[in-house]
Amino acid sequence: MNNEEPQSGSLATTLAEHVCKQCAYNLDGVDVSGACPECGFPIIDGCIRCDYNLVATDPSGQCPECGVPVSCSIGSSALGGVSTEQLKSVHLGFKLVTSLILLYIVVILVMTGVVLSTAVNLNAGEDLYLAGVAAAVLSHGLVLGVIYGWFKLTQPLVGLPRMLNEPGTRSFVRVMLWIFVGVTLLNFMYSLVPADTEFTGGYSTMELVYLGFAVLSIGIMLVLFISNVLYVGWVARLVRNEKMYKRSKHLVWSGPLLVIVGAAIFVLGPLIALVLYWNMLEYVRRDLKKIIKARAAGA
Repeated sequence: MNNEEPQSGSLATTLAEHVCKQCAYNLDGVDVSGACPECGFPIIDGCIRCDYNLVATDPSGQCPECGVPVSCSIGSSALGGVSTEQLKSVHLGFKLVTSLILLYIVVILVMTGVVLSTAVNLNAGEDLYLAGVAAAVLSHGLVLGVIYGWFKLTQPLVGLPRMLNEPGTRSFVRVMLWIFVGVTLLNFMYSLVPADTEFTGGYSTMELVYLGFAVLSIGIMLVLFISNVLYVGWVARLVRNEKMYKRSKHLVWSGPLLVIVGAAIFVLGPLIALVLYWNMLEYVRRDLKKIIKARAAGA
């Protein structure tokens, strides 16, 4: 299927893909002008793109405000033209990202304890270095795994109506992902350099260069965070999760603010931002899984 807008004549075909956005009930054969027979939620309410009230609009027509076919706003039917295989691949990307983020947090906590316990032994210089290298390999490896998950998550959705597609947002995310791959690899290489345990009262040239690079890395990470949140917010609209879409609208600024301001308060700010970010990803992933399961049930 191509990316052209569905025509009114194809409504009967596309309706077979409709599931309730509230409970994922298969709406095949159901009068779309009414309510879901499973949960009672209105099948047609607001436009998926501009939120225009479509309750009294012809299901085979277009949104009077933005021109998006009304059929795209029925349940989760905006994804009706996207193959189940694509949705499963995107879902796998979500799953990789959410799972690896949780594993990353656990690894950081465990390895921090190991490094600190090793550092207590003042004669364990080599052991401390090896523990640091092990922590760097695990943590940076997991970060690269999360990035890989994001590349799967942001793959183009062939069959999505053109007016609902966001190629610019997708491209921005992918460019930032490649930049962050470079940042991650440089950070990993620097972590392999043995630390100078003798303080001479100043900083070496290499230390000053890395300090500047560290500040730049934080800036790049925040831009990547913003691009990720915007993209997840877009997917949230496609799966009709308005709560997560609204969260994305404020998390694009509240997240960086939490990181910058809250970093000095026992790292609570970044942790809270990470939890909100993970939570948004997980809820959208679950909604995507519901759509996939509804298709399998209706097959």
